[in-house]
Amino acid sequence: MAEQRGIIEERVIHMSKQQSSLQVEQMEIEEELQSKRKKKRLIMLEKAENTLVATMLFLILIVVIAQVYARFVTGNSITWAGELSRFLAVWLIFLGSAIALRRNLHIQVDNVYNNVSEKLGLALYVLRGLIILAFLAVIFIGSLEMLEIVSMQTSPGLGIQMNFVYIVMPVSICLMVGVVLFQMFFRFRKKRG
Repeated sequence: MAEQRGIIEERVIHMSKQQSSLQVEQMEIEEELQSKRKKKRLIMLEKAENTLVATMLFLILIVVIAQVYARFVTGNSITWAGELSRFLAVWLIFLGSAIALRRNLHIQVDNVYNNVSEKLGLALYVLRGLIILAFLAVIFIGSLEMLEIVSMQTSPGLGIQMNFVYIVMPVSICLMVGVVLFQMFFRFRKKRG
């Protein structure tokens, strides 16, 4: 009787361990699926940004070629071409900055991270992120103030409101803040995992 009770207890313990193991496995699978969905969304966002920047660069090329053709072949210039190419270049620079930040293409000193301990490197990475976030917050506030000022102005060549041109600043800053927070989150997650 005592033997049977011991065997039953062992089986119950074994089944309990298997069940908890299956629950942990199920949770890991669910986390992996969520992670894959998030990565898919991020890839879609990255493709959209890249497509938008490539389209702007192509439009600048077409507008400048049309302007050169009009000026030197027909003798007349397109009045709005220079203005449009400048506005597209502004958008290109700010959106390109967000892309460069995501890809870690901005100038940085890697030697400091490579020659310190992991804990100090992580602390420096967090400090770097906080400095970037503070800088972006100051620029964001300034860009909102600038939007108020330029909202009453229209561009002379295209006749559009200037806040359509300058709205790229807060948009790209929001993208950059998202990138920095995302990178810091995954750095911590990678460190803990």
